[in-house]
Amino acid sequence: MPRRLHRSECSKKGKLSGFIVGDARALYRLEDAASILKPEMTISIAQRGLAKQQASVEQLELLASTETYVKVTANAGFTVYCSETT
Repeated sequence: MPRRLHRSECSKKGKLSGFIVGDARALYRLEDAASILKPEMTISIAQRGLAKQQASVEQLELLASTETYVKVTANAGFTVYCSETT
């Protein structure tokens, strides 16, 4: 993929490059490092109107199952933003 991207960029004679930061050399360094890099993701949601202290058991169970689903399917963290009090 990086080689195809580099060829595509080289064929743009006189046009703007798609490289925003770096160059072809940086792209190849990233390709070499990609096999050892581990991406980290966190899914964050904001729950307007949900007060932390007044969350129902059903709401907490739904959030817990959502957290489990996110962890299993995407190996990602899960954060819920809500109000501390009403």
